[in-house]
Amino acid sequence: MRSSSLLSSGQKLSSVNGVLFTGGSEKQGVYFETIKKVFQYVLDMNDAGESFPLFAQCLGFELVSVIGCKDNNILETFDAQNQASTLQFPSYSFEGTVFQRLTNLMMVAVHIFLELENDA
Repeated sequence: MRSSSLLSSGQKLSSVNGVLFTGGSEKQGVYFETIKKVFQYVLDMNDAGESFPLFAQCLGFELVSVIGCKDNNILETFDAQNQASTLQFPSYSFEGTVFQRLTNLMMVAVHIFLELENDA
């Protein structure tokens, strides 16, 4: 059974408590249509008063932008090659699950690295 038919019946989505969109730059085809259905399900659930979170990162966030505004050309292209950027974590992020398995020594190394990078 294809993912789109599973989604239309709601079998899979009703068995989870949220969704994560990690990526995909497709703006047509089965993947894009499936993501649109999932997005609509999230909207419908939240409109009905049921909390159903959606977390989108990177290309997944781009997909949400495209689908949400119903404009496949909303995103602009730009050349980001050789564009310097600093990586900054909020202080609370080190208390969360992403870094919880790092040893103290590794945490010190991450902090030193971030300080050196941000001072450069």
